[in-house]
Amino acid sequence: MYEAYLHESSLPPELVIKNFVPDVEDDNYENYILEFLNASPWFMEKVGYIPFFHPISEHFGECDCISGDYGIDLKLILSNSELKRKSWERVLYYPKDNDHLGWFSGDEIQQNFATRLHAALRMFDLEDLKALDSLGFGQEYSGMKDVEVIKRDVKYFLNNLETEKHLLLFHGYEMFLDTPDPVPFEEAAKELEVAFDYDFSNAMAYRNEMVPDLETYISTIFDDHFVLLQWQGAENGFRCVDTVPVTESPVFLKLRELSERR
Repeated sequence: MYEAYLHESSLPPELVIKNFVPDVEDDNYENYILEFLNASPWFMEKVGYIPFFHPISEHFGECDCISGDYGIDLKLILSNSELKRKSWERVLYYPKDNDHLGWFSGDEIQQNFATRLHAALRMFDLEDLKALDSLGFGQEYSGMKDVEVIKRDVKYFLNNLETEKHLLLFHGYEMFLDTPDPVPFEEAAKELEVAFDYDFSNAMAYRNEMVPDLETYISTIFDDHFVLLQWQGAENGFRCVDTVPVTESPVFLKLRELSERR
């Protein structure tokens, strides 16, 4: 009903690029997602109210977030090309601290195309994705045509979906309904479910073939809330299982404030 009114805005780099802001602790999206998970009644009930924590090391394949015997990995739903573009913005915002950008080639910095990953996935059905996964790509984007950049970005996302762990995919966009009048959250949640089903159903079918019987969640920011949706199979698609006000995460609020200052 409100599909035409559903829009999105890419989150600022402070909220999705690790260590983007010089000399700021907790500058890592994994830290605020951890806070959201620990503030989620649905997840807390699921893990017996044992708080999640980040392991000291992941050298032995530990999950990003652990609660008792349960673990889940965090992955961004942003293409590599878009993440690189956001990383380059550090040159503009923090010009005195750019040593970590030295590995970018001059040609890459001039590249002006970045894949909107969720939109690109609409181009590929399950068989397309399986064929794409068998392709090889080089390490650099320079000299690639736009369609090659898209295929490379989707292939890298498929690699994430093959992770043999429960996954929480964080959509690196803030979503909103641009309607004349406020929409009850229950109705808005239905629109989010439809949108994510449309974009990710084939990707979820791919994950189910590659690593069946593992849980997959998608989360996003909507109406100043962290919204959590669970993939419940091809027949049911994504279903909203919980929402957490962004005020429950001091790290998120700090990084968002930093992005608004510049």
